[in-house]
Amino acid sequence: MPEKRSPLKRHLLTLAKLLVGGLIIGWLAWQAQQNDKFHELASGQKNWGVLGLAFLGACLTAGLSFVRWRLVALAAGVPLSIGEALRLGALGYTLNFVSPGSVGGDVFKAAVLARDRPGRRTAAITTIVVDRGLALVSFMISAAVAFLVLWAIGTPMPADARAAGWIAVSLAVVVPCGLAVLFAPGVVTPALVGRVELLLAVGGLLSQILMTWADYRRGFRWLAAAFGLCVVGHLLLVTSFYLVAKGLPFSSPDWLEHAFIVPFACLSGAIPIFPAGLGAVEGTLAYAYQWFGAEPGNGAFVAFGYRLATVAVAFITAPYYLTHQALVKRALADVDIEPPPEPA
Repeated sequence: MPEKRSPLKRHLLTLAKLLVGGLIIGWLAWQAQQNDKFHELASGQKNWGVLGLAFLGACLTAGLSFVRWRLVALAAGVPLSIGEALRLGALGYTLNFVSPGSVGGDVFKAAVLARDRPGRRTAAITTIVVDRGLALVSFMISAAVAFLVLWAIGTPMPADARAAGWIAVSLAVVVPCGLAVLFAPGVVTPALVGRVELLLAVGGLLSQILMTWADYRRGFRWLAAAFGLCVVGHLLLVTSFYLVAKGLPFSSPDWLEHAFIVPFACLSGAIPIFPAGLGAVEGTLAYAYQWFGAEPGNGAFVAFGYRLATVAVAFITAPYYLTHQALVKRALADVDIEPPPEPA
């Protein structure tokens, strides 16, 4: 579980994160103003039907992520019904928007799952990390495959795009191979767990995962199913970004090029200094769009358009969140985190 912090330190950290994200958004807005992008957006033709499909894609992506987490929990030997996974997923999804920067939905889900399953507390906590790990691996593989196809068909790419692509290819090979070694019998031993626990900052969490590694080995079929669902979800995610791009009056890359660059934007949004990825996703996509000839600022508008779609999804889950304030407060109290203020 997360390290407990004093309220002052927690609020200062939240403020710093919001400031970083806000500065990036402000810079992107200034750049867009310089290139007359706001006028182009206001006066250009929008395809609302395509944008509606992008919203539907965002809904499906969120729902698949809830189901994926359930499969990871089953792999860890933690009982979790589909109904409870959807319920906690919806609450956590809304919490990401209600309390950006101070607590994420992942912390909430881990707290509830661990509290309700005292005999499987450690395994319950690790499901969140393993779920995120699967997503990261899937992103890298998606980016690597898309890059290799683009490279094979001779798509022109600048040097930094090629460098990013080959890094993705390297990670897409090395990381799965490393995980395959860990799944071999006799590799994860108490001695290894003890050494990992000594690692700075991440040692405690990684050692907890390794302590439950035998459970994940036994539930490998569930883990494989979760990874498959992860790939499907990421294809939907890429398609949603692409549909947002095609619904706005800006030049944009094609679908395959989106499959290469969207994973990098989403991975940048996972950096902890950005609240809910604010600023990081927009900035990365704005930069990567230029690899394929799009004008400066186009990617930022597309990323912000997709962010609005996720906010709309949160409005769908919000009523459920508003009727379960007691559960949220109890869960956050378990990890000593101040709950978000109640709505008026």
